[in-house]
Amino acid sequence: MARRLFLSGLMFFLILVAAAESEAAKNRSGEGRESRSPIPIPSGLAWSALPTHITSETLRQMDFAEKSPSFDFPARKARYFYNGLPDSHCIALTFDDGPNPRYTRAILGILREKKVPATFFLLGENVRRYHDIVCDIIASGCEVGNHSFSHANMGRFTPAQIREELNKTQEEVKSACGVDPRIVRFPYGVSSADVARVAYEMRLDIFFWSLDTDDYKKGVTKEDMVNTILKDAKGGSIILMHDRGQKEVDVVREIIDRIRAKGLEFVTCSEMADRVRMKRYLEGKTGASHPSPAVKKNTDKE
Repeated sequence: MARRLFLSGLMFFLILVAAAESEAAKNRSGEGRESRSPIPIPSGLAWSALPTHITSETLRQMDFAEKSPSFDFPARKARYFYNGLPDSHCIALTFDDGPNPRYTRAILGILREKKVPATFFLLGENVRRYHDIVCDIIASGCEVGNHSFSHANMGRFTPAQIREELNKTQEEVKSACGVDPRIVRFPYGVSSADVARVAYEMRLDIFFWSLDTDDYKKGVTKEDMVNTILKDAKGGSIILMHDRGQKEVDVVREIIDRIRAKGLEFVTCSEMADRVRMKRYLEGKTGASHPSPAVKKNTDKE
């Protein structure tokens, strides 16, 4: 009898462990993300302060439920995420233009070793070539976002062309790893009324950045990038890099411990957006027409 009770208890425990691991895997991949995150949040705010029926996904959907959304300039800029909340102690590493068979894998190796989540904005044409790397990104606890299919300037496109660029990338990523990206960053930081409207209709959060490493410039060295990041990184920063060169790999290896020494924690872009929305909600504001004061408007990019 005692043996049967012991085995029953053990089986119940194993079921609970398996369920917890499954939920954790969903959260890492972006699926079913409605968890109350333990990552540091603004002083005086907590997920426990929200009603039990309000989750991060509920708040996200509120931003796509406006009856008459405006995409005119400058109103549409309220829909963009340039950075997160300064008092959250959170920082986001982002990489554009991948996946790259050499450099994305090298960066992922460092991120796994250091247990750092990051966000990779992927080109559909590269995803089509390297499905396995997209799976590695998800398996490493990172987030994938849409960066168009061909790295085109979509500010020059018709709504139909914009939708095609984004849809093709959504389909490629879904085919590669089973995940539907929920975020987008436009090539060259170019947006427009049509671009913002299509992203809204596709329920994609639009991300820019607050800290540009200028890594795409030939004259910018690894040392330049490290100095820029360590000087300017602060709570809410979204750091822009590209996973297509060795200097980016070297920079990632050098900055992680030094950023953590500043009391900052690494999060994905969607996790950063969750905290902005939570603050809005607790302040009695909902919808993209009420951005957090922390979401600043970058002057050199739309």
